[in-house]
Amino acid sequence: MSSLRWGGAHGKRLYFPATRVSTGTVPAGSTWTMNPLPRVDATRWPDAIDAFPAVCYDPNAPPEMGHDGLCSGWYGPDNLEVVDQVRVPAQLGPGAYVVQWRWDCEESSQVWQNCADVTVKAA
Repeated sequence: MSSLRWGGAHGKRLYFPATRVSTGTVPAGSTWTMNPLPRVDATRWPDAIDAFPAVCYDPNAPPEMGHDGLCSGWYGPDNLEVVDQVRVPAQLGPGAYVVQWRWDCEESSQVWQNCADVTVKAA
């Protein structure tokens, strides 16, 4: 289950079902997850071409092209994070591994990526 979190590890949290796709991905077997924060909320503006249902609203968000109120780390609420949990496959043996993520931006030509070294120990 994915969540939005404000204020760090002990802050407010909103859980939502993530949209994940693994069919037709490259490399084979990989999965991508849709960003849960749309530019335009489809429930309020169903005819917008870049819309899907928002998981939350920010009542203090400034108007942006006439579509105000969506939660965004850009203008509030402060310290907004998108949080996912990683499940380690049961058959994965103890050892040193790398966890990697990549973010292909929808509205710019930016690609963000990072990785972390992790150690799996026997239970």
